[in-house]
Amino acid sequence: MCNCVDLSLLARTVDNDRWKGKYNSSLGLARLTEIYEYRLLTKDKITRSNWEASLNPNQVECQYIFIFIFFIVRTSKF
Repeated sequence: MCNCVDLSLLARTVDNDRWKGKYNSSLGLARLTEIYEYRLLTKDKITRSNWEASLNPNQVECQYIFIFIFFIVRTSKF
């Protein structure tokens, strides 16, 4: 896959003092959002549902939120 950014590794690379644990340990999008943007991204049944099946309207809305949060975190100044 080309042109992909692992935000977890990016955060650990530029701001490693903030994070505990192994360098390659994953940091979730919700945690990155909370730390860098001071916003809560709640997890519920929708975020833990089957994303390989056809998406229902709630999952589509949730995916739009994930994309928005990804954009906010990605454009943040670490």
